[in-house]
Order: sequence, then C-alpha cells, then structure tokens
Amino acid sequence: MKLRPYTLLFVLFGFLAQISVLGNTLDSLRTVWVNSTDDTSRVLNKAAYAYALKYDSLDRFLSLSEEVVETSKQLDFKKGTATGYRNLATYEYLQSDYNAAEKYIQEAITLFKAAGSRKGTSYAYNLLGLIHDGRGDYPDALQAYMESLKIKEELNDQTGIANTLNNIGVIYDYQDQYDKALSYYERSMHIYEALNNRSGVSNSLNNIGLIYDKQNKPDKAIEYYLRSLHIEEELNTNKFGIALGNNNLGSLYADMNNNDVAHYYFDKALELYQQLESQKGITMVLNNKANSYRAEKQYDLAYEYAENSLNLAKEIGSKDDIKQAYLALSLIAKEQKDFDKAFEYQEQYIAVKDSMFNVEKSKEIALIETHYELEKQQAEKARIEQKLKEEEAKVSRLIYISIITGILLIVVVLLLTNTMKASPPLKRLTLFMWCLLVFYLAITSIATFYNLEAISASKSVALFLIIGFLVASLFTLLNRSIR
Repeated sequence: MKLRPYTLLFVLFGFLAQISVLGNTLDSLRTVWVNSTDDTSRVLNKAAYAYALKYDSLDRFLSLSEEVVETSKQLDFKKGTATGYRNLATYEYLQSDYNAAEKYIQEAITLFKAAGSRKGTSYAYNLLGLIHDGRGDYPDALQAYMESLKIKEELNDQTGIANTLNNIGVIYDYQDQYDKALSYYERSMHIYEALNNRSGVSNSLNNIGLIYDKQNKPDKAIEYYLRSLHIEEELNTNKFGIALGNNNLGSLYADMNNNDVAHYYFDKALELYQQLESQKGITMVLNNKANSYRAEKQYDLAYEYAENSLNLAKEIGSKDDIKQAYLALSLIAKEQKDFDKAFEYQEQYIAVKDSMFNVEKSKEIALIETHYELEKQQAEKARIEQKLKEEEAKVSRLIYISIITGILLIVVVLLLTNTMKASPPLKRLTLFMWCLLVFYLAITSIATFYNLEAISASKSVALFLIIGFLVASLFTLLNRSIR
C-alpha cells in the first residue's frame, strides 16, 4: 500500500497577508495594537496580533480573541465581533473541533455581511471550506471555496485568490483528478511568485510534490518536497508547514522501503504536531507510522499505531483519517491471516469511502464548479452590456450637443452678418452671445468626456464657476476694444 502524503491548506486571512508582506514582528504588531488611537482600530489590531500568535501560543491566541469578541460587542462593532469569531473558528479548526469551528465561522459570515465587509466575508468563506474539508465533506467545501473566490476576484485580492485556488486544488486532489488539481496548484504558485510570497510558494511546491508522489514520480516529488521544506525552515513562521513537509517526506521514503529515513521524518513531524496540539496532524502521522511498521512486519506496533489513529480520527470527526485507519487495519489483519477481521475492516473502510466519494458526490462537485463558471460568464456579459449602454449614451449626448451647437452657430453667424455696421451696443450683444456659446461648449464637452455625473456636486459647481470666470474675463477684454 502506498502511504498517503498530505496537502497544505491555507487559513490565511487578509490582515495576516499584509503582516507577512510587511515583515512585521510580533513586537511591532503589539506596538501597533497598543498605540491605536481609536477603539475600533484597537480591536482590529488586537485581533491581528492575536492571530499572529497562533503558532507560538494557542492559549494566548484564544484568550485575546475572546477579549476581541467581548470588547467589540460592548462597542456594537460588528466587524470587530466578526473578526474575533473568525479567530475563534481558526483556533477550533487547528484543534480539529470542526463543529465548534463551524458555529463560530457562520456567526462571522453573518456579521461580516451585516458590516458590509466583503473581504472579511470572503476569507470567512475560505475558512468554512477548510472546516468542511477537515470533516471530509468535499462538495460543501468546494461550494464555500467558490463563494470565497468569487468575492476575491471581484475585489482583485491576488493573495486571497491564490490562497483559495490552492484549496480548490486540494479538493480535486482528493478526487484523484490529478491534472485538474495540478492546474490549480500551478495557478496559485504563479500568483504567489508574482507577489514574492515565499510562504505561499512553499505551500504550492509541497502540493505539486504531492501530485508527483501520487503519480509515482519519486525523484520529482522529493525535489518539490525539499524545496518547500527548505523555504518553511528558512522562514520559520509556519510550524504546521514544517510538520507536514516532514510527514510527506516520511511517506515517500516509506514507499521506497527506506524505513529508517521514513521514521526519522515521521518522528520530527509527530513531535511538531504534538507541540502544536494538532489532533489532525497527530492522527495522520500515527496512521503513516502504522503502515510503515506493517511493511517492516512489526504487526503489533503497526496495529497499536493504527488503532490510536482510528480512535483519534473518530474523536475529531475526520472521515478521511477514519477511512485511512480502517484501510491500514484491514491490511494488517490480512497479512496476519486474520481474514475475518480483515474483511470487517475492509467493509468499514468502503462504507466511509462511499460516504465521501461516489458518483453523486463527484457530479455535485462538477456541478458546483460549472455553476461558478456560469455565474462568472454572466457577470462578465452584464459588465460588457453595461459598458455598451454607457458608450451609446455618450454618443447620444454628442449628437445632441452637435445639433444644439449647430443651431447656435447659425444664429450667431446671422447676427454677425447683419450687425457688422451696427451700433456698439448691438455688437456687444453679439459678442456676448459668442461668449455664451464658448461657455456652453466648454461645459458640455467636459461633462460629456469626463462624466461630471460621477463628480461630487461641489466640484462640479467649482468647475462651472472657473470656466464662467474665464469666459467673463474674455468678454470684458473684447468689449473694451469696441468703440
């Protein structure tokens, strides 16, 4: 049996992306929070500082996030409350308590929408997708990711787009649609490279390595895994990424029957996941070690690790890990010639697998993406139609202006023709009409080409007064020349 490597999913929030780009340290984040001059900024900066603590102190992350929610409620600050709930959802997600995480993130989505924060809403949907993914509810995960991606594309949030493209790739990876998964990973990586986001690049490298691993291309898989791990260790900001990189290298070496090297990487990964209190991470490493011990025919150890993995997977409600544990137990029992147990575990494995992957779910996933692409095309069509209407309206205005201008020119020319030998007062009247024509043409031209309807009323009035002053000055100068 080929051991299963694991993908990296992003829980990255908008403010954290900005923190990463600016290279701020925890100290500087705390300084920004403490020195905030108004209550709402103080709440949001405190939430950002708390979020940055999640890899160093989960307890502190939790307590500060709870304070953010409490303070925001006192201020009736919906965006702050939503951000606090999103932090709490992240905490529960990292603890693999998916029910609690979903409760918080649904609250966050409602409040972000009420506060009019589209960016906050988009990142909350991304986290909702991760929560569904953790449970193994892949159609629901994809639906949430597509909601997130739609908003991020409208906002042109490049970091967020790369983030969610990566997570969508993971869904297709689980469905064994490797070419489609690879296309999403590569699109994500190109955006991260353009943004010089090394953490994002590392994430994409790991997931591309995973595809090569599953396609039985070990040399390329090792290359990508090591490149990813090198970046993560150099940055030293994401222990989850470092742990996952070690786990995946262990899986690959186990598949190559290099079990000593495999256990070296597994043990490094397990130690990090235990430090991080990541039940999901511990579960998958235990299962991989079980399979490695089975390959070495150390069946007692293999059974012990597989049982521990299964119990923990059931505790956190991770269907994917439950499935993998039943498969490991089935193979162990089969090799020990305990065919009754092997059959029993195999049936349980198939039952869980069918609940996650079947024809109907595959169709549902395909339908979700098709619906998203259709909505995207309809939105683009509506945008083009609106632009055409605006162009048609501009042409209509130009025709109207041309007609009025032509009439005025005829009137003025007739007046000039009949008043060349007239008295100065009549000449002044003709001159005045010429100046009015200049004023009219200036105003209508600017209004047409620069769309004064989109300019504030005060700016429009100021512009009219300036042009009026210039025309009046011209009239005065010419009037003095009339004797």
